[in-house]
Amino acid sequence: WYSSGDASIVSVTSPYEGTYHLRLRRDTGYVSRQLNLSGKTSVRLQFWAKASSFEPGGVASALVSPNGATWTAVKTWVDGEDDNVYRFYDIDLSGFSMTSEFWVAFDAQMSDAADYFWVDDLKVVSQAIPAPVAQSSDTKGPGTLFVSGGLIAGGTYTIEFRNNSGTALVSAPFNANGGANYTWIY
Repeated sequence: WYSSGDASIVSVTSPYEGTYHLRLRRDTGYVSRQLNLSGKTSVRLQFWAKASSFEPGGVASALVSPNGATWTAVKTWVDGEDDNVYRFYDIDLSGFSMTSEFWVAFDAQMSDAADYFWVDDLKVVSQAIPAPVAQSSDTKGPGTLFVSGGLIAGGTYTIEFRNNSGTALVSAPFNANGGANYTWIY
C-alpha cells in the first residue's frame, strides 16, 4: 500500500477484525494500492468501514481506477453517516475494465484531526463472498446464508434478525437434518 498524509494502521477504537485497522484523518489521509485484475470477471471490492465526527462538508471516499489516472468514487461517506459503527460494503466493479494496473484507494477530505474514517478486512474477490451475519447489536445490515440443498432447496437466502419483544429468540445447536429440535431461529 502507498500512503500519504494522516493515514495510519492503528489498534485503537476497536478494529472490526483482528488487532489493527486503517485510520484516515483530516483532509490529507490517503492510501492506494495497485492490483493485477487482468482477465478477472465478476470482481467485487468488499470491506468494513466506519466514519466518526464529520462536520458538514467532510467526506471520505472509496475510489477505483483501471489506469491510475482516471478515478471513480464508488462510495462516499458524508456527515450523517458518521455514527462510528462498522458496516459491510460490497461494491460490484464489473462496470470497470479489469486491467493489470487496476487501483483501489481511500481518501479523506475532513476538516479536523478529530474526524476519523476507518477501514478493516478489505478484500478484492472475483466471486461473491456473502456478507457476514450481524455479529452484535452494534452491527447493522443483512446477512446471507448459503444453503447447499437437501431438505431445503439449494441457493442463497437472506436472514433478517429482528428484536421483537413479543417473540422469544431461540436457536438450537446446528444440525443439518432440520428436525424440530435442531437449528431453528424464531
